[in-house]
Amino acid sequence: MIKQYLPISSWPEAFLDLILPPRCFGCGHITLEHHTLCLSCWKICSFLSPPWCSLCGWPFPYETPEQSLCLHCHRLPPLFVQCRSALAYQEGSRPLILKLKHGDGTYLAPGLAKLMLRIGQEVLPHTDMLIPVPLHWKRLFMRQYNQATLLSYQLTQLSGIPTRTDLLKRQRSTLKQGHQSHKERYKNVKGAFTISAGKEKFLKGKCLTLIDDVFTTGATLSECAQTLLRGGAKEIRVITLARVITSLGV
Repeated sequence: MIKQYLPISSWPEAFLDLILPPRCFGCGHITLEHHTLCLSCWKICSFLSPPWCSLCGWPFPYETPEQSLCLHCHRLPPLFVQCRSALAYQEGSRPLILKLKHGDGTYLAPGLAKLMLRIGQEVLPHTDMLIPVPLHWKRLFMRQYNQATLLSYQLTQLSGIPTRTDLLKRQRSTLKQGHQSHKERYKNVKGAFTISAGKEKFLKGKCLTLIDDVFTTGATLSECAQTLLRGGAKEIRVITLARVITSLGV
């Protein structure tokens, strides 16, 4: 019988796991791996999966042909060619996202990015660069970090695809969108983004993937996509951590 031993290089990590075992980033219970959810937290999260709209990833309640479009994309195709979201924004995922976004929960980014990597398997192979949705400098100063940038950098570590935070700029501070209607959201972000001075050359002919925490109406992502396409990008795709799902669709 052949005995298997841990290589010497793994001993320090194994020792740390012994005294500080991996814990669920949702509830803190001990898990087998770092930056994962325990079974209980996994069960209360609603993970998005096919069948869905082939463009925006809106989940269908029934089986559909592979290239089916939701009503919104059929009426008005988005400027991005594909969007995928890891989770439905609901009672299971909401506390994690709010903790990351407003509660200094930066430690959540590695685990949440793993979920985005899982859902992004058909998006990332067509991606030259990851572009996190930028915050205006005033909001960044108040929050001290951009949650989209944290998620994007973690995706870079997992996928090897570079993150660029210097290409897309939020040139105008906008109102918070939490209680705005669909039309108000689009009006609010109109003209809010621009390409950083002298950076157009890095966009020419590139396939880019926008990274954000939550897809609500798609107003911010659409405005970002439009700005990048005008700057010379070839195609825009989107990966978000969560998607707001309502009975009325997007």
